[in-house]
Amino acid sequence: MSRKGRILVWIMFVALLMCYLFIEPRTRLAFYFQPKTESLHILPDKNIAPVLSMGFQNIWADFILLKSQLHVHDTSKQGLIKDGKLLKEMMELILKLDPYYVDGFIFGSFALSEFWDNLGVADSIDLLEKAWHWNKDEHRFPMYIGFNYSMKSENKKEAIKWFRLALRDEDAPQNLVWVVDALMGQDDLNSTIQRDAVCNICDEAKDKTQKREYCLRCKFYVLLVELNEGSKLFAKQQGRPMKHISEFVKFGYLDQLPKEPLGGNWYVNEKGIITSTTTNRAEQKATR
Repeated sequence: MSRKGRILVWIMFVALLMCYLFIEPRTRLAFYFQPKTESLHILPDKNIAPVLSMGFQNIWADFILLKSQLHVHDTSKQGLIKDGKLLKEMMELILKLDPYYVDGFIFGSFALSEFWDNLGVADSIDLLEKAWHWNKDEHRFPMYIGFNYSMKSENKKEAIKWFRLALRDEDAPQNLVWVVDALMGQDDLNSTIQRDAVCNICDEAKDKTQKREYCLRCKFYVLLVELNEGSKLFAKQQGRPMKHISEFVKFGYLDQLPKEPLGGNWYVNEKGIITSTTTNRAEQKATR
């Protein structure tokens, strides 16, 4: 290259360098001071995600779960419908990639139920139902569905249905039946629901320990419902509510009081409902 050519190249290089030094700081400042926008979340179509993962579905499911945990950690997103929907989409993508990812779905169910009010509870139940379809031996799915219904929606009939399904599993916690008692409370309707649910468990239980536990409680609730029905008849015929359990025998409604199957004592509570000291112990155990 001639001397004039080299000089021309240097002039062009210096000119470009001067342009960069002039433009770069101004461009950087312009981006720094412009309004911040939310990052764009793009999830692949869940129907083709297993193909795109090229055999690494489990690793991709781990990555999506981590992404969902970071999403939930941002408290500014809680209560926003669009962010709740994004969390649900992440969970459904994980379900498609790895339907046996039990711990991931349990995290997702808690996150959804706390993320955005009643809609989140409904999505949590939907996720658990879908996950349970793939993991029938996992008692925690129907158990958490039951808790969602009893604590979030207060739908006691639906709650006991799912608790009953959970209790079929011999690995289910034995004290769950006490937790159910405490959640149901004591009134005529709930005692009837409990009788039907526990007696069904008694009929279907295969494990000897479970059968002994639930069949005793079945007998307990059968007697409890019958005593409360008798108490209503007493109030109708005597013109006043029953004050003491002994009035069954005193007024000739029973020859003798039936023995309380679980070892407690029958009594009339402050609401005029016949119950047992056993239920008090149940509530104490459930709250420990």
